[in-house]
Amino acid sequence: MINIENMIKCYNAIMELSLAPEFKDVIKHQHRALLNMEEHSVSKVSVPNYLISAKRGGGITTLVRLLTEYLYAGRVIDFCGTAKSFEFELDYNPPHMFFSELGRLDSTLASYAGFNRFFKGVVCLNIEKWVDHIEGDYFFSLMDYISTNADKLLVVFSVHTEVEDVIDRVEAKIASHLRVESLKLRFPDSRELLDLIETRYLISNGFTLSKDAKALVLKIIAELTVSKSFRGYRTISQLAEDILFSMLKSDDYSSMKITAKMLTCHGIDTTYSRRAKAQGGSKKIIGFMERSV
Repeated sequence: MINIENMIKCYNAIMELSLAPEFKDVIKHQHRALLNMEEHSVSKVSVPNYLISAKRGGGITTLVRLLTEYLYAGRVIDFCGTAKSFEFELDYNPPHMFFSELGRLDSTLASYAGFNRFFKGVVCLNIEKWVDHIEGDYFFSLMDYISTNADKLLVVFSVHTEVEDVIDRVEAKIASHLRVESLKLRFPDSRELLDLIETRYLISNGFTLSKDAKALVLKIIAELTVSKSFRGYRTISQLAEDILFSMLKSDDYSSMKITAKMLTCHGIDTTYSRRAKAQGGSKKIIGFMERSV
């Protein structure tokens, strides 16, 4: 039976997110369906799997966590194992080699089952390395494996691309085996990220940015978002905390208004310009989002 009270609490927390409107729309539709199911005593209908596409660092990890907590709060799906959800990046197997990745996924599921017979819950499966190989037998075997375990797993497939043709092609292939709903996340622009820094970190702590400081931070954000070292919301969070910490450790201001001169004097511009120009790549990660709701 669905736990309506807990589910609504989790739903309200998700709706308070300042970002990810596409994700909130998905939860709204799902929430309405679940409430109608409960009110009209409709036999339990399973929720779909998801294909989430986003720029690297665009928040997939946290959205999967929020989705999992929502489903868990409402007892919408069964959970069994040492975790409610986990992430798994599927490496590519050439067709002339044994499909060892499927065995690795199966072993990982068994390890998360703990002392239980099997794992039940949410798996965030990064299939980015397979987007050019979805017509092969191995991808068919993967979909067949997931379909066979559909009563145990809700799978969130993730890819880091904003190319519509690629997303549509992958979605069509998954849909030929599983119920799937596509969610395309738009990464905020520099102005929206500046607003996030102001509201989440500065204004909430009594600080405001002057006009010239806003222009400087906006420039830094624009440089960071196109750099190879950019890691999405994690990088933006680091920038915000560095600005906040530089103000807290300083005594050269008479008000809580931050000026561009204060940021320049404390090395913010220099530090982040260097990072933006860094040539080293970053380790592949599924994504980052706001730390809390």
